[in-house]
Amino acid sequence: LHLSGNNLKTDGVIQIAESLRNRSTLRIINFKRNQITCEAGEAIASVISNNNRLEELYLSGNRLGSGAIKIATALKSISSLKVLGLNDNNLCEEVGVELAAPISANSLVEKLWLSGNHLGSLAVVIVNALKKLKELDLNDNG
Repeated sequence: LHLSGNNLKTDGVIQIAESLRNRSTLRIINFKRNQITCEAGEAIASVISNNNRLEELYLSGNRLGSGAIKIATALKSISSLKVLGLNDNNLCEEVGVELAAPISANSLVEKLWLSGNHLGSLAVVIVNALKKLKELDLNDNG
C-alpha cells in the first residue's frame, strides 16, 4: 500500500486504517509525508497488529510524536519487519524507549531510519541490538 505524499492528514489515514484493519496480507505500508499527527497512532497500530506479514513500514515526514508509542506496541507482534522509516516525526526519548524493545526483538530489521527526531543516546541502544542491520540513519537526533 503506497500512499505517500497525498496530504491525507490524520483523518484520512484513520479512515484508510479502519478499512484495512482486517487485512492480514499487506507487506508494505507507506504513509510518508501525509501530515499525520499523534491521533492516528492507534489506527495505524491496529493495522500493524493484525498484519503478521508486514515487511516494510514507512511513516517518515509526519508528526506522530507520542502517537508512535501505540505503533511501537503493535510492532511487538510483528516478526517479519525488515524496513522501518520513522524519520522526521518529532519522536522524543520517551517514544524511543517504547520503540527499543520491539525493534530490538525483531532480528530481521535491515533498514532503520530515525533521523530528525529527538532520541538522543537512546538510538545507540536500539542499534546495538540489531543483528542484520544494513542501513541506518540517525542524523539530527540530539
